[in-house]
Amino acid sequence: MRVSDVPQGRGRRGSWPRVAHWSMVLAVLLACSSLVSAQQAISTGTITGIVQDEQGLPIPGALVEVTNLQTQERRSTVSNASGNFNVPALVIGRYKVSVTLAGFGTVERVDIPLQSNEIYNAGTITMRAGITETVTVTAGPIGVQTTTAVRTSVLDTSTIDSTVSRGRDPVRLLNTLPGVDPQLSGAAGAGLITGGTIGTNLPTMQGTAGFASYVAIDGMGSADGDTGFNNGITSMDAIQEIRVVMNSYTAEFGRNTGPQINVVTKSGGQRYSGSLSTYIRHEALNSNTLANERLGLPKPIARYYTGVGTLGGPVGLPGVGKLKRTFFFYTHEMWNTKQAATPNTKQMPTAAERNGDFSQTTQTNGTPFFIRDPQRSGACSATAGGPGCFPGNVIPADRINPLGRAILNLFPTPNFFDISVSNRQYNFADTDVPKVYRTLNQVTLDHNFTDNDRLSVKYRHWRPNREATTGTFGINSNWNHFRSQYAQKEDAVTANYTRTITGQLVSETSFGYRNTPEVAPVDTMPDDISKLQRVPSGLGALGSLYQTPTLNQLDLYPQLTFTGVPGMAPDVAWDARFPIDAIDLRWSLQNNLTWTAGRHLVKGGIYY
Repeated sequence: MRVSDVPQGRGRRGSWPRVAHWSMVLAVLLACSSLVSAQQAISTGTITGIVQDEQGLPIPGALVEVTNLQTQERRSTVSNASGNFNVPALVIGRYKVSVTLAGFGTVERVDIPLQSNEIYNAGTITMRAGITETVTVTAGPIGVQTTTAVRTSVLDTSTIDSTVSRGRDPVRLLNTLPGVDPQLSGAAGAGLITGGTIGTNLPTMQGTAGFASYVAIDGMGSADGDTGFNNGITSMDAIQEIRVVMNSYTAEFGRNTGPQINVVTKSGGQRYSGSLSTYIRHEALNSNTLANERLGLPKPIARYYTGVGTLGGPVGLPGVGKLKRTFFFYTHEMWNTKQAATPNTKQMPTAAERNGDFSQTTQTNGTPFFIRDPQRSGACSATAGGPGCFPGNVIPADRINPLGRAILNLFPTPNFFDISVSNRQYNFADTDVPKVYRTLNQVTLDHNFTDNDRLSVKYRHWRPNREATTGTFGINSNWNHFRSQYAQKEDAVTANYTRTITGQLVSETSFGYRNTPEVAPVDTMPDDISKLQRVPSGLGALGSLYQTPTLNQLDLYPQLTFTGVPGMAPDVAWDARFPIDAIDLRWSLQNNLTWTAGRHLVKGGIYY
């Protein structure tokens, strides 16, 4: 048996990386016949086009109005001397483009589907002189992106709504994209439950390992600093689109070497809309597993309950009514699950062995297992015996150390005796049933101060909790030793402000704040902490390698490892940080400036 004390600490898994990453971006993009745009880190898009007459000559000075069909937000510019127009920093959604000029009939392009970081080319808009009626053309999705060499893949709302994701985890949707090596396993640490226990491992994309990818929600990084898992949580029903930049990254992208993933959440509009759904699963509808039938165990518990609700629209105030320039979108999602783990099997000390009697103890092949007496001379083989072994393979009662007996009594007594099933590898079988409950609330507020000023604020509040004997990052014993709890929470805020300074100059500013506490508290543990302490367990007289009380404030007994035990030996193991009380704070600030100069687009920005 090996005994090891581990000093207790409070901190993140591994180290506490603190990244202060500066990146100054300046991209001047020139083209001979069309505008070129870099991919923006902020989740907006651009609509561009050319205005000309029936002879193919450019029309300067035409008024171009771009209207968001959901919020009726309007932006305007005028075509330049070459007939080109460019409207950057538009919130993703569907748009209408209207072009008017005295002496010409109005031309409209409607139902333009604009995606994040996309340059939508409305093409050539031909105006006819002397015509007074309005000509309306229905637009379609852009085909091949010709304004940039960046390779991207997009999952829009219709695709997300029609795709099944295991555990309602948005990261699993990435498995449907080309160039992605699918991750078919469940979320890290929690099977098929959204967000896992410490996040969701990202798939390999374009041959690049998942931890090299950069993932963000509404422009704010959402990956764990230690594992690289995505632990920023958002509801499937709150996602507007997921955009993945696969390669040929432009200057805005740095930080990570792999694909850049940005999840854009929904906003409200002029009309109220919402959804309500639930999912229920129960083991009563399942058959028992073969492993449980062989172990004589009942059906494994499998209970899933998920409830999701969304609501969006204009903000209404008492006595004022609906505000035409202020919108909200709210999402609530809750989980309550009980999912039985794989049966845990171990070789526990029998009642006779606890009293020193090993006469009935055998090897896994059924032959006797001999115990050496350190006070006797001569050899003692574990398989053949010898003069150095205890007579009759029994340790006298007066030679049994009380601390050794107390250590053996930490373990449960055997409960499984069918050696035709166990092959003498184990005599104890138990099944842990983790209880996982979690709640997500997220809200978006958008306000258009004027046609040239827009503010969007988004907040996510994620509160999970896992109660189990395994996967709680506190007690790491290889059997169902102690039922504890663990939670990695999240509070995240992003604020985006877009200002149209002039018809040719637009500023986009984004601020993000993210707090992810990691806790495994003692005062609310399902099992009492005394079960792990020295004095209540009869180990008060056991010495300690660390004499400083602050290193073991809870007076926990040490870690235990057994060698030479036939079959599957149990152990006692701790996380060195137990009880866990850690925090990870991050914030980011970025600004993009877009300047239209003739046919060219000049973009610059700063990211901290």
